[in-house]
Amino acid sequence: MAGIPSIIVIDEESMSVKQSYLIVSGHFFNPLESGGWDDITQGALCFDEEGRIASFGTFEKVSAQYRLGKYCELIDYSEFLIIPAFVDVHLHAPQFNCRGYYSDNLLEWLDNFIFTEEEKFASSAYANNIATELYKEMASYGIGTASIYGSVHPNATDILFAKGAKTSMKLAIGKVMMDRSEYETTAESLSQSLELYQKWDGKNGGRLRYSFTPRFAPSCTEKLLEEVGKIVSTENALCQTHLSETPGELELVKKLFLGYRNYTEVYSKNKLLKEGSIVAHSIYLDDDEYRILKESGSGVAHCPDSNMFLHSGKMDLNRMLVMKIPIGLGSDIGAGSTLSPFNSMKMMIYAHGKSDITPEMAFYLATLGGAKVIGFGDITGNFSIGKDADFIVMRKPNKVPADGNYTRQVLSHLIFCNGEHHLKAVYLKGERVN
Repeated sequence: MAGIPSIIVIDEESMSVKQSYLIVSGHFFNPLESGGWDDITQGALCFDEEGRIASFGTFEKVSAQYRLGKYCELIDYSEFLIIPAFVDVHLHAPQFNCRGYYSDNLLEWLDNFIFTEEEKFASSAYANNIATELYKEMASYGIGTASIYGSVHPNATDILFAKGAKTSMKLAIGKVMMDRSEYETTAESLSQSLELYQKWDGKNGGRLRYSFTPRFAPSCTEKLLEEVGKIVSTENALCQTHLSETPGELELVKKLFLGYRNYTEVYSKNKLLKEGSIVAHSIYLDDDEYRILKESGSGVAHCPDSNMFLHSGKMDLNRMLVMKIPIGLGSDIGAGSTLSPFNSMKMMIYAHGKSDITPEMAFYLATLGGAKVIGFGDITGNFSIGKDADFIVMRKPNKVPADGNYTRQVLSHLIFCNGEHHLKAVYLKGERVN
């Protein structure tokens, strides 16, 4: 594989060639399913020539399993910190050039800036340029996995997939569906989305997934939501949309969708909510809506940076954590100001003040938590055996207070002091990409 040295392990008795491996040593932080962390000061990660993790643990353990020397090469990052590659559960590719455009509220912002910018994606050349820049910037921040909204244009979404297929990223991508507009009819929206689904879902060994993407209820007819619900429920396909981001949005939903008790029910009754579905924001929910989300198994994309930027409000994160509703962190560019996961983590801690949101929890939501929300938790998010070797090598902070919680203070420093400046190298499927 390109980027990985040739390493041959030989069975000396039979002289037969075995699998090739590479060992990376360093100080590892590894998020666990429980929400805790392994902190291994003298750790090692071993992966094969396909970039799959074969062993992880202390250097002593891993080097005993896979002999170093003549037949096995070591990359020594022992002076550095190594963490899993980041996951962004909610970003808009067509809004890449719209970051920082101020408006008082979501609906006004969409009308003033976003829809006009997204119309440019009818041009394949423009879409190609943005896709190239997007994936380059994602890699620069150590983002190896993402759930991405395209524009309404099928050609632009196809380009996002084609460019993404040339990376080692795990990507769930969808063409935005919005038939309550002049952009497309219900039939066009469905047929174009199905064509993209059939072409791309499951490609790159399952690392590319198609996610049906009704933009949000106000942009869709009830017929469209009903038909998408039939597809995602029968095909067990991925789905992503927005939910309860602003009060103005809620009022619009009430006017457009009569006969529903609340916004969340618009999606649940049309069979859009299930494991593998992601609803972004989810700020203004009543008790019944929390229950629906919990029972459906849907995940929530928490986007604190964009929520602050558009004055949208604050999600009840603690309640969702207590209810064990799956959550991941999203940059939500362009309302989000940057793709930086460090910024998303910082903004989340700022937004929720004194709570259970620790630096460790923030990192979990930006790595393994996010991977599970999108549906990639079985192949990335931490250093479990069999997953892809997706990791970031970081320079350690110069000084860390000896307060008895080294892990917390290192993570805290990276979150609050522009951790991207500490980034040395990014590896996806075992290959250095930056």
